[in-house]
Amino acid sequence: MKKRCLFVLSITAILVLSGCRGGRRGSTSVDPTSDNPTTIASNSSSTPTTTSGNDPIPTVTTSGNSSTTTVTGATTASTPSSTTGGGSYSTGTLSSLTTITSTLTPSSAPTAGGYYNSISSSLSGDSLKSALYNLIKGHTKYSYDNLEIAMRTTDRNWDKSPDPNDENPYMFLLYLVNNDTKPHLWNESHGGFGSTVTGKYMWDKEHMWPKSNGFNTKGLEAYCDLHHLRASDMKNNNTRSNYPYGPGTGGNWVVDANGDNSGMRGATYLPTARDRGDCARAIFYMATRYSTGDGSGGTKLALTTGTDDSGGKWGYVNTLLQWNDDDPPDAWEITRNSLVQAIQKNRNPFIDHPEYARKIWG
Repeated sequence: MKKRCLFVLSITAILVLSGCRGGRRGSTSVDPTSDNPTTIASNSSSTPTTTSGNDPIPTVTTSGNSSTTTVTGATTASTPSSTTGGGSYSTGTLSSLTTITSTLTPSSAPTAGGYYNSISSSLSGDSLKSALYNLIKGHTKYSYDNLEIAMRTTDRNWDKSPDPNDENPYMFLLYLVNNDTKPHLWNESHGGFGSTVTGKYMWDKEHMWPKSNGFNTKGLEAYCDLHHLRASDMKNNNTRSNYPYGPGTGGNWVVDANGDNSGMRGATYLPTARDRGDCARAIFYMATRYSTGDGSGGTKLALTTGTDDSGGKWGYVNTLLQWNDDDPPDAWEITRNSLVQAIQKNRNPFIDHPEYARKIWG
C-alpha cells in the first residue's frame, strides 16, 4: 500500500467520498492491441474486465504512522464571469490565491459530502457525463504562471511537511519513484515562484492531458485547471512530451531526477505503477469538464480507444479504465481533490466515484 501523507481521512469521510478506497494494488500490463481506433461516446452498461501480467515498473512500498483527520467545511462556487461555450468560470487573482492557500490544510478543506446529490445512480453513458459536466463546469481559473503557489499546498508531501506555515515544503511529485525517501523541496521548481535554487530544477508543472491537443493557449481554462496539472518530475515530464498514456510497449526507461528508473516511453508513455490510476482519473475529468470545449474557445475533448490524438481526441481509453480499476484513489489523491476544490471550487468526480468511468466509457 502506498502512503502519501499523514493526513489520512477518517472512515466517515472516506465513506462519504467514495465506496472504493482500498490501498494501492500492483498494476498489470495492458495489451495495446485491444485498443481499436474508434471514438468512445458512451456505454450504458459494462462489466469490468481484468488482465494479468507482470508490472515492468518498480512498485515502492512505504510505511509509517498515520494520524486521522476529519475534513470538514464546505465551499461553494463563486459567481461566474464568463459563460461562453464550455461552461462558466470565474477568474481568481494572485492575491486571492495567496490568501486561500495561506491557511488551507487537509483539515480545513471541503469534503464531497452532498456534492453529488444531483447525480442519479441510474445515469450512465452520455447522460451521466452530461450531468457531471453541469456539476463541475463552474470553477475559478487562476493564472498558469501563479500555480506554483497553489501547488505548494495541493501537491505538498503532507507527511514530511505537515506545518501549513512552512513556505518551502517537500513536494509529492508525479512520476517520481521515491518521494518518501528522496523528496524534493518546493523551491526546486523550474520557473515560476518556486525557482530559487539555481541549477537544481527538479520539478515543473505537468499537463496530464497535453496542452498541445486542444488548448495550447495560456488564457484557456483547461490550460490552468489544477485537476490535471500536477507538480511532476521534470525529466519524466520532458520525456513524456505529448505522448498518450499507455503500455509503453517497446520503450526505454526514463531516469528520474533521483537517478531511478521510473516511467517508460515507447509509442506511449507508461507512468510509475503508483501514478497510473491518478493519470487515468485526470484524463477522465478533462474529457468530461471540456467535452463541450472551453469557455474561452478551446477544442472539445473526447476519449478514443485507439491512437487518434488529433483535434482534441485522446486514445487508449481501455488502458486508462484498467488503470483506474487496478490503482484506486488513495488518501493523498482524495485529499488533493479537496484542496483543489477549496481553490478552484470544483471536484474531480472520478476520484470520489471511480465507478463513474466504466459507467460512461466502459
